[in-house]
Amino acid sequence: MVDRILKIKVKFFASFRELFGERQREVELQNGSNMMDLLNLLCDSSKRRAGIFDGNELKPYLAILKNGEHIHHLNGLETKLDDGDTVVIFPPVGGG
Repeated sequence: MVDRILKIKVKFFASFRELFGERQREVELQNGSNMMDLLNLLCDSSKRRAGIFDGNELKPYLAILKNGEHIHHLNGLETKLDDGDTVVIFPPVGGG
C-alpha cells in the first residue's frame, strides 16, 4: 500500500514573505504529517528556523492558522494535517 501524499498550501504574511521569498507555496508531505513536520520542511535554513523557532519552541506571539483556526486552539505543533489544508503564518504583530 502506497502512502498518500498530502498537498498543503502555505501562505506567508508580512516579514515572512521576505524570509521565505514568496507569498505562498504548495508543499507535499506524507500522510500522517503534523504541523511540526511542515515547519521543519519549510525551515530549510538557519535563518528561516530562527524566524519561526526559539530553540525547539515556536516563537512567542507567532500566529499559525490551519484552515483559519489558530493551532493553539487545536493540538499545537502536533496538529495533524490533511490533504488540501491551508496554513497561514503571521509574524508577531506590534501596535500602539
